Amino acid sequence: MELAPNSFRVIYPVPMRAAPNLVFTGLPEGVSAVVSDKTEIRFSVSFLPTSIPVKTFGVMASAEL
Repeated sequence: MELAPNSFRVIYPVPMRAAPNLVFTGLPEGVSAVVSDKTEIRFSVSFLPTSIPVKTFGVMASAEL
């Protein structure tokens, strides 16, 4: 769900066993992800700089130890 321009909250379809490591894909060149509020059920992410709009992205989440 989009919270603000370039800012999203993602809720996993099922809870993870631990807060996962995240890798973002499909981002425009020059954009970086800043993750906050990372738990076993969700995370929030902002993409910077905000001058480069991000509407879609991919994410790989791994809770492997």
